[in-house]
Amino acid sequence: MKRATESDIPYLNYLFSEVFDKTKDDGTPEDMRYHTGLIVEDPSVWVIIPTEGTAFIGRPLNSSTYEVHVACLPTAGINMIKAGKAAAKYFFEKNQQAYKLIAFVPSNRRDVKLYCSAVGYKYEGIISQSFIKNGKVLDQVVYGLSREDICQ
Repeated sequence: MKRATESDIPYLNYLFSEVFDKTKDDGTPEDMRYHTGLIVEDPSVWVIIPTEGTAFIGRPLNSSTYEVHVACLPTAGINMIKAGKAAAKYFFEKNQQAYKLIAFVPSNRRDVKLYCSAVGYKYEGIISQSFIKNGKVLDQVVYGLSREDICQ
């Protein structure tokens, strides 16, 4: 487990292109797709590589809450769940001011909702009509994981 560095940028570009192209909102400008170098170089953003084929990105929403994106290749299999738990625990252990992780999941992504639950995230609510995919307006389901949920 490690926090990503500049040398990981080619790997992260590959991983993100395989995962996020399928999951981004229709309105995401093409020039804002990855910017992996900027993400990795920003000290407030946590990019963690727990295992091969996975990456965990924590971007601050405020001083104690971080928005989470998890990129997992299908080949990661059952290791995706272990990697998600390990990355969250590592994140909280290394980032003492963080208390909460929040994931915003498009309502049509049953697989991601199941993944969040398997890792330990709890259902927190719905943001209605807040995501557009393939021209269809969708809700986003909010999942949260607190420090005490994972670091007991």
